[in-house]
Amino acid sequence: MAAGLLACLPGAAHAAASMRSALCDGYAGAGGCRVEASGTEINGGGQVMATVWGNAGVAVAVMLYLVDFNASGAITGLVPVSDPQASRTIPKSGNPSEGWSPQPMMLTARPPASSPSGGWLLVGLADDTSDLATQIQTGTLLPYGGATLRSLGDTYAEQKPVGTELKLDVIGQVPGERYWVEYETEAGTWLPAGPGFGDAPKLDGPPDQRRQLTYVVPDTLTRDKEYRFRVNSSLNYDRDLKTPVAEPAAIWWRVRPSDTAAQNLPTKEQGKEFDKTLAPGQADLEPFAEALNDPDVGWDPPSQPSPTPTTQPQPTGQPEPSGSPKPKPSEKAPDPSPPADAGGAAATAPTATAPTGTAPAPAGGGEQAPPSVTAAAPPLAADTGQTGQTGQTGPAGSVWGREATTSSTAGPVLQASPGLGRVLGLLGVLLLLAPGAWWRLSRRWAARDAEEPLA
Repeated sequence: MAAGLLACLPGAAHAAASMRSALCDGYAGAGGCRVEASGTEINGGGQVMATVWGNAGVAVAVMLYLVDFNASGAITGLVPVSDPQASRTIPKSGNPSEGWSPQPMMLTARPPASSPSGGWLLVGLADDTSDLATQIQTGTLLPYGGATLRSLGDTYAEQKPVGTELKLDVIGQVPGERYWVEYETEAGTWLPAGPGFGDAPKLDGPPDQRRQLTYVVPDTLTRDKEYRFRVNSSLNYDRDLKTPVAEPAAIWWRVRPSDTAAQNLPTKEQGKEFDKTLAPGQADLEPFAEALNDPDVGWDPPSQPSPTPTTQPQPTGQPEPSGSPKPKPSEKAPDPSPPADAGGAAATAPTATAPTGTAPAPAGGGEQAPPSVTAAAPPLAADTGQTGQTGQTGPAGSVWGREATTSSTAGPVLQASPGLGRVLGLLGVLLLLAPGAWWRLSRRWAARDAEEPLA
C-alpha cells in the first residue's frame, strides 16, 4: 500500500525499497536522518503526527509499528498497526542541504486483533527493509496503551498454587482504565479470580511503566486440570459496564491448580521491559500470555464479585439486567413517604419502589426490609391526560397524594358550615311545634281562669 502511495506522488524517483537510501545516504544535517513524532505516548485509536528529516526532494511514507519483544527485552519484530501516509521532503529555508516534510503526516493506531497488547509503538518509515536495529534508530518510540495488557508473568509456570495470592506483572495499560483477572469455569462462564470489576484497580502511569495485578487460583478448581485465565478490562465494555464493545480484547494463559506448596512448584522468570539498546533476538517459544481473539469465548457483563447472600430471602420486583451491580447488603431501601392528608381523610400511599428494583435486607440481622413493589397510581381525572393505569405517575415533579388540582369554576366555591345547618334544622322543628304548644297553653290558662273565684 505504501508503494502505491509513493508511485502516485509527482516526481517520485525512488522505489519503496530504496527510500531509506535516497533519504539518508550522505545526509549531514543536524540530528541525522530521522522520523520525528508529536506527543509522548499514544493509546489504541489515538493519533500522532510524524515529520521526516533527510535529503530534500525525496518521496517518503511513514507508518506505526507495534514493537514485539521477548522475555529478555530484545526486539523480535515490528507489527504494522496503521495505514501509511506519504509526503515529500523539501529544502529547509536557509539550508538547502537539509530537507524535511513541511506538512506533518497524521497516523492513527489501529492494531490488529492478533496483536492487541500495549507496550511500545515505533513511528518509522514504511516498507523499510533495513534491519530492526536501524529502523529503531531512525524512528521514534512512544509508550503505547493497547486494547489489552502485555503479561510479564507471575513467577510460576503452568502449575500454580491454589488459595495463594499471585502477583502478575503487566505493561501497556491505558492510564485510568480498570483491569482484573478472570478464569473460565468448566461450564464455559468467566468469573473473577480475585477483585472483580467493581473492585478492580485503575492502572495509572504511562503505558511503559511496569504495573501489577493480583489474583488467586480458587481452591474449588480440579487439581492438575487445565484452565484458562485471562485479563479483562473496562475497555471491553461501554461506559455502563454492561454492553460489550464490537471487538473486545484480552490475553490468556493456562493454569493447572496444584496443592503443592508454592515454594516447591516450578517457577518461571518474569519478563523484562523492552530495551532498545539490545540487539534483536528470537521470539519466545512459550510466551507468558497469548491474544484471546476467539469470537465465541463469551463477553457477558462482568460478574459481581460479592453476590447477595443466599441465606436472606430475595425480594420480588422488577428484575435487574444480568451481571449489573447490585446494592450492597449494608444499603437500606428508602422509607416510603408518609401518607398525605386529603380533606381530613388519611390517604393510603403505595410502597415506594427501590432504585435498583430490589430491596436487600439490612446487614447485621434485625428486621428484614420488605420487598419493593411497583407503585400503582390512583385514578386520575379525565382532564389530566393520564390513563390511570398501574405503574403510571402524575405530571413530572408531582408526589402521589399531592398532585396539583384544577377547578371547573373561575371563582371560589361557597360551602355550608355543618354547625349552621344543625341550628337551622332545630329552629324549623320548633316552628312546627309552636302552634300546638300555644293551643295547649291557652286551654290551661282558660281553665285556670274559670276556677278562680270572682272578687
